[in-house]
Amino acid sequence: MTKRPSSAPLLQSPTPAPLPAPSIADLLIRPTAFFEQLRALPPSAGRYLWLVALASVVSGVSTTILARHVLGAQSSILSGAAGGSAISPLFNYGAAAFASVFVTVLLWLALWGLGALGAGPAGRAAEVYGAAFLPTLIWAVVLLPVALFFAPQVAVAAPNLSGLSGAALQKTVQAYILQVQAASSGDPVNTVTTWLGYAVYLWQFALAFVGFRVLTGQPNKAWRGVLYPLALLLVLAAAAWLASKSVGSLLGG
Repeated sequence: MTKRPSSAPLLQSPTPAPLPAPSIADLLIRPTAFFEQLRALPPSAGRYLWLVALASVVSGVSTTILARHVLGAQSSILSGAAGGSAISPLFNYGAAAFASVFVTVLLWLALWGLGALGAGPAGRAAEVYGAAFLPTLIWAVVLLPVALFFAPQVAVAAPNLSGLSGAALQKTVQAYILQVQAASSGDPVNTVTTWLGYAVYLWQFALAFVGFRVLTGQPNKAWRGVLYPLALLLVLAAAAWLASKSVGSLLGG
């Protein structure tokens, strides 16, 4: 009688360990290697959402501290125009910080959408632009001590609002706010930090270009993934500048 071989249990191949996420520090010193390692991971739009959130919070705090004297002057004149007491500093600064956080998150969403439009699904724009917020976080941390010790003072005398009402009161208040903003923007600290902030944006776009080039393997898509959102930011900046000039002309500034 032929003996049937006993059935041995099937050996299961060990499940491969998941690949580690690239170190965020590599983005600064080895951006190409960073995105090559990211390419081996499955796509995840929210992978660097924590970095966007952290950068937006720290940036909101630092920019609010830098502008605290301007915010105080503006809230005082607005409270005086309304005939009430000064707005609470906690509310005033908290609202400014929240606005900065909100704008930063909207910026990431815009970069994500236009970057995906230019680079395509393979570009993984949410992750690329999420990781590219690392320069923003670094700059916000550097800005904190500058904002604490070198925040520009307000050297514009507040107008006398007594006896004013209606359109005359509104025009006087708006003119004062514009004068405060103009004096603040002309301060050397604000001038330097503004230009350094522009340099940080260029740094972000340079990192994004590397990411799109590695992930898509097509330089043309990489350029489109960067130029589409950059064009939007330039249009918005030009529109804001023209609107400021128009308001200043209407108020006789």
